[in-house]
Amino acid sequence: MRMHVVVIGAGVVGSAVALRLARDSARVTLLDAREPGAGTSSTSFAWIGASAAALRDYRALNVAGVAAYARMEAELGPRGWLRRTGSLVWHTDPERGAELAAEVAALADMGYASRLLDPEQALALEPSLRLAPGVEHVAFHPDEGHADGRRMAAELAARAVDAGAELRTGAEVSGVGDGTVALATGERLTADAVVLCVGRWTGELSGVAMVGAEERGALPIGLLVTTGAAPEPVGRVVVADDVMIRPGDEGGLLLHADEQDRLVHPDDDPASVAGVAEQVLDAARRHVVVPEALGVTRAVVGLRALTADLLPAVGPLSDRTYVAVTHSGITLAPALGELVAAEVLGRGEEPLLAPFRPDRLTRRT
Repeated sequence: MRMHVVVIGAGVVGSAVALRLARDSARVTLLDAREPGAGTSSTSFAWIGASAAALRDYRALNVAGVAAYARMEAELGPRGWLRRTGSLVWHTDPERGAELAAEVAALADMGYASRLLDPEQALALEPSLRLAPGVEHVAFHPDEGHADGRRMAAELAARAVDAGAELRTGAEVSGVGDGTVALATGERLTADAVVLCVGRWTGELSGVAMVGAEERGALPIGLLVTTGAAPEPVGRVVVADDVMIRPGDEGGLLLHADEQDRLVHPDDDPASVAGVAEQVLDAARRHVVVPEALGVTRAVVGLRALTADLLPAVGPLSDRTYVAVTHSGITLAPALGELVAAEVLGRGEEPLLAPFRPDRLTRRT
C-alpha cells in the first residue's frame, strides 16, 4: 500500500515537497487555505542565491538549493518564472568590501561559482551600475538569479497533481496531531505522515518558536516595491549596501531595502507605505541608473518566515509529523523538495538537514 502523506501549505516549499513525494509514488494530499503561492511566496524578493552574508550559518544548504535549480531547469526546461542571470554584490564601505572579498573566497572554496570583478569589468557586464569611487571590487555569482514565487508554486503544485497528488484549496487547517489534520470545517484527515510547510504560520500549528511581527521594525517585515514597466534598466540581481534590485516579474524593477523595512508595518495605510516606497526607489537610484519616468506602481508589505534563531527548522516533530520552515524558501525549495521527501519516505537522514532539526525550537525550559 502506498504511503499517504498530507502536505500542508502550497507555497514554493510545500509544492516542491508534494511534487517529489508524488513522483516517488506516495499518495499525496496537498492542502492550502488559499491558492498555491498566495502566501509568503508571493511577497518575496525571491533572490535565488547562497552568497548573502546573512546565510553564512546555513550556506551549504543554500549552495545545494542553487544546484537543485540547475537540476530542475534541466528536467523542466526553461521556465517563464525562473531567471538564472547571476547576481552582482558590492559595498561602498571599505571594511564591508573586504568582508565581501572573504565571502567570495569562502564560496569559491566550496566549489560555488563566485568571483570578484573590478569596477570596469562589472560595468561591462551591467552598464546600468552606479559604483561609488571607493568601490574596489564587485562580487559576481553567475549561477544565481530570481523567480516569480507565485507562478513557481502554482506550476509545481500543478505538476504534483499531474503526478497523482490531490490538491485541496480553501482547506483551512485548525490543528495538527501525530499523523492527523483537523480542518476548520470539522473534517479530520489521517495520514502516514503530515508535513508542515506553512511558513510564517508554523508556530501556530507546531509549537516551533518563530519571530513575531507585532512591532514596527520586526525582522519578518519586508517591503517590496515595484516600478512601472520599461525596457529593463537592470538585467541581473543587484545588491548594493543592503539595497536589493532586480528585474520585475512583469517588467520594470522589483526593489527592497533593509532600512525602509523598519519604517513600515502590515497595518499601515497605503499612503504611508507609498511614501516609504519612494524612499526605496531613491535608494535604488543611488546604485543603478533608473529612468526618471519609472515611478512606483505597487508597494506590498510582506512577512518573512523566520524561526526564533533565524535558521531553518526541518525535520520530525513526532513519529508521523514533520516540519519544514525557513527563510530563503525560494532558494531552498527545490533542494528541500528532494531532501524532505527522502526523509519522510524513510530513506535515511539527510546530512545537510542534520544541523537544523526543530527540537531546538520546541523544547520547554
